[in-house]
Amino acid sequence: MSTSSTSAADRALEAAVTVFSRYGYQRSSMADVAREAGISRAALYLHHKDKATLFQALTERMVEEALAAAGGAWRPGAPLAENLKATILAKDLRLFRLLHASAHGAELLAACMTLSSHSVCRLDEGFSSLLAEKIAAEPGLDLSSFDGPAGFGQSLASIAGGLKQEMREEADYLTTVDRLCRIVARAAGQ
Repeated sequence: MSTSSTSAADRALEAAVTVFSRYGYQRSSMADVAREAGISRAALYLHHKDKATLFQALTERMVEEALAAAGGAWRPGAPLAENLKATILAKDLRLFRLLHASAHGAELLAACMTLSSHSVCRLDEGFSSLLAEKIAAEPGLDLSSFDGPAGFGQSLASIAGGLKQEMREEADYLTTVDRLCRIVARAAGQ
């Protein structure tokens, strides 16, 4: 792929975030995305055959970015509660802001569950595995309440995902994530 086509593809995905946030999935059009990206509709269609495949590509990109950010947020030697909080927020805060800043957040979440359920599953499984891997490397923790590292990862990933969807205000979300991480760290013996 040439540099210019990569650039057009990246611009299209960035524009899609803006357009879907502004209009929701249903009212957004490929023409809207092309205009926002500063590319022709033909150039957009070279990369994505329709709005659904564009949305799926955007979702997949966001999953990759969220998992990479979460993996990079963990700091060896830092207190467990701080690592858990940093990891959860690295994965979810951008998405929380996107969903709650748009009047179309619920519609976008529904579209994601319908059009990109495989990406949602990959995000959930990837984050659960990441947490299990990170917690297994922490010395001296008691994970018996969680049935070991895998249970820990699965439980915390599920709870964190629920918070992202249930909380309405960012300040409340941040406070609740912090509280959750301190509770979980205590339950693990730190």
